[in-house]
Amino acid sequence: MKRGQGTDKQRKLYRVVKRSLEKAIVWHEYDKKLWSEDMFRYIVVRELEMYSAVWGKLASDKPNDKKPKIFLERSYRGKNEASKTNHKEIDIVSVYTDKRTLKGVKKKGTRVNELAVELKAKKISWNKWDKRSGDKLGDIKRVRNFVKKSDGNLVFKLGAVVNGNKVTGKKIPKELTDNPRGCKILVGWISDENKPMLKWFKEP
Repeated sequence: MKRGQGTDKQRKLYRVVKRSLEKAIVWHEYDKKLWSEDMFRYIVVRELEMYSAVWGKLASDKPNDKKPKIFLERSYRGKNEASKTNHKEIDIVSVYTDKRTLKGVKKKGTRVNELAVELKAKKISWNKWDKRSGDKLGDIKRVRNFVKKSDGNLVFKLGAVVNGNKVTGKKIPKELTDNPRGCKILVGWISDENKPMLKWFKEP
């Protein structure tokens, strides 16, 4: 991403993901057996907390203020899912928890929130990571749904899909671009040359 491109939040998210991938490379090279998704989640949260004024902190001591907070494994229900179904959680979110209420639900918070992040820390194929139909959607498709205003019980202003490992295969989504203009989703992974790779997902 070129200097000066994108919004302030896009630039901050880009830095968070880039630094997280750089640390992932160091630890994966040091000892592959120690490397795990839990460790990667911790790294990403710490990097997000560097911008606490934007995305908040994990386990904030002021749950009722109007600032966003970071949570792990936040429940998300798609548009056509019944309220009692076993829907998958989002790995990391930045959400509001003050006394604004979700429409039709007696819970504190607001429907429109700041950030949703889906993580992996193992080798995965592009076909699986970007699976767009069927029962088990890929992370990229899931995060695309999270930023749509009409899709679920929550909506997010920005999303990130990050793999602290390599992605196999040659079927890279054609929607990936270096230009953040009009994009809400950042995709990051580790290249075959052990370098951080970051692209924005441009909706067609």
